[in-house]
Amino acid sequence: MYVCLCKGITDKQIVKAVENGAVSVRELRKQFGLGNQCGKCTCMARGVLNEALENTSVAATPAQKPEIFIPGKTANAATNATHNAIHNAAHNVTQSYFTLTSN
Repeated sequence: MYVCLCKGITDKQIVKAVENGAVSVRELRKQFGLGNQCGKCTCMARGVLNEALENTSVAATPAQKPEIFIPGKTANAATNATHNAIHNAAHNVTQSYFTLTSN
């Protein structure tokens, strides 16, 4: 399906870009010129990008999580704390990025 009519960019091209390492709308903009004309495609492109990232991360997730050792904590507590810290940091960066780009 066409995501950007101005540039003729399809969802398949965005998925391929994600497979090749793209992780942001900014990277799609640099690679394809996405959103540089009328800008109406940006929301749909973000949706396709996010879906492709979810599918890629699910496929790339290892079957077993590595053990992380932090003195004074059990392996599960350490793993959970690390996961939560990374998740919260990524969430904050994503929210900040979308706030900046939506204006």
